[in-house]
Amino acid sequence: MGELGGLLWALAIGVPLLILAVWLDVKRRRRVEGEPARGPGEGNPGYLTQSEIDGLPAPGVRRPVLRTEPRGERLEIGLADPGFADVNGRVDLKDANVLVIDGTGVTMRELMIPIARHQPLVLVARGMDEDVLATLVANRKSLTMSLAAVITDLIPEVADLTGALPVSVADLRAGYLPAGHLGHATRWVTDGARTWIEPHPPLVGTT
Repeated sequence: MGELGGLLWALAIGVPLLILAVWLDVKRRRRVEGEPARGPGEGNPGYLTQSEIDGLPAPGVRRPVLRTEPRGERLEIGLADPGFADVNGRVDLKDANVLVIDGTGVTMRELMIPIARHQPLVLVARGMDEDVLATLVANRKSLTMSLAAVITDLIPEVADLTGALPVSVADLRAGYLPAGHLGHATRWVTDGARTWIEPHPPLVGTT
């Protein structure tokens, strides 16, 4: 029953992700090829424009401005896209899972299952296609997912702080993601330019 439940949950999350990925792919192709003519009475095309994604409200509840830096190790890593930020201008995830992607070229097909199963989730990579980022942001906003992505060359530092083992795009494509390859953070905070990682288990002396 546990495996069946996990599959149903993955499908429930994966279908919206796939739909948005298709919409954004259509958007990308029409941006390149041009908008096709529509007959009289035809409505707007069924895809999200970038302005519609940008117009989606940021998730979260507004909180007081931080007077001090969050606990944990600070790295000069900002959000891969400002659209991941909540209403406070940052991502603040507790008990976060961390997926470090080795290489570039990852697509939404490889990310659907990890996102469905391992939220709250931070995706860490050296590069990510802009259409993938747009799809992730759209899902973050429209489905209020506990999700963020960062692009950085500080892969070894992130892996060391979180215990993550980098996973190749080929492995993700094959569905290979052992739970032991995921990193973990008691708290992960990222704004436009910096990231604070509180390792898991908590730092000695913190409460």
